[in-house]
Amino acid sequence: MENKTFTRFQCWQDERLIQVINKEAVSVDRSNFLATHAPLNRIHDAGVGREISDKTEMGIFNELRSGAEYNRHTFMVIQGIPGTGKSHLIRWLKERYDAENRESNGNDVILLIERAYCNLRGTLLQIIESGVFDQTTLKNHLQRLQDAATKLSSNTLADTIIDQIRNATGEVELPDEQRPRRVIRKCVYNFLLDANVRKELKKPGGPIDRIRKYLSDGDKNNLENHEIPGFEPRDFEFDIDTLRAIRDGGYKEARKLAEYLHNDEEPEWRQELATYFNRFLNYAVGRTTALSADDLKQIFNELRRQLRKQNRNLALFIEDITAFTGIDEGLIDVLGNTAYRRREPRVLPPSVCHRYYR
Repeated sequence: MENKTFTRFQCWQDERLIQVINKEAVSVDRSNFLATHAPLNRIHDAGVGREISDKTEMGIFNELRSGAEYNRHTFMVIQGIPGTGKSHLIRWLKERYDAENRESNGNDVILLIERAYCNLRGTLLQIIESGVFDQTTLKNHLQRLQDAATKLSSNTLADTIIDQIRNATGEVELPDEQRPRRVIRKCVYNFLLDANVRKELKKPGGPIDRIRKYLSDGDKNNLENHEIPGFEPRDFEFDIDTLRAIRDGGYKEARKLAEYLHNDEEPEWRQELATYFNRFLNYAVGRTTALSADDLKQIFNELRRQLRKQNRNLALFIEDITAFTGIDEGLIDVLGNTAYRRREPRVLPPSVCHRYYR
């Protein structure tokens, strides 16, 4: 039989390329993901908690399954620089866990929370639509999540964020080393009431606009920036027209603080104010959504209790913990990891895989 050579033969469809070659591992459909999966076999164990002898993806998976067999609470954090495959590993662990749970006729509730373009609203909607919350027994908790997601889509979100930051300056007690100079503390409340200041902070590309978009829409172009956009010193470099409008306004405290911020000889004023406002972001987001860290803790604890009555467990895989910005402390608390609870919530690790046990 004569051998034939295929010349200029394309063995794939062009429209399939974007479906198969997709850097967002969680967005690829299951069949394509598993078909293109390459094992991750050089994983470093940071040595916190139980040591894992097998440093491969199967080693990590076997640790999760071992916890299931011995009814052991298991919590894992996946850290790494952008592009190292954190999301891919989380997705693979979830798929493998799901498959073995079905093969063993298990009844675990398995939930993968996608990054959802790093926005809190999308994250809450995933939980709501996952079906893990029973409409009857957990109706009130489900409604709280729905209310929070609705508030994040509100047209008044920008003003609400400013108001909550302003409230925080009067209600939240900071350690002495985190408190700004007295002039800032004295003037900042009325500074944030000034209509011209608020307009400047809410303008397109301004700090409140960046925060609002991050919470409600996400940032599709900057998925690896694992921090909520905050205030920067440049945000208080008001132009001369804005300064003139503030001077003509009714709040003398706003005029006074604006003058200090305008002084180029003391740029540390702008840095100090930006740092001060950034300390209140989690507080502001929690109050804006009416869903605090403690609320989230109560919601998941109640879910655990309901599953226990059914003799079921919850396996939770989170692609990016910072998608819970503003309520991430509550999530870490309910997952039971005291090691990370003491850290600043804005620098928490990006990916978590966790298993609740009865």
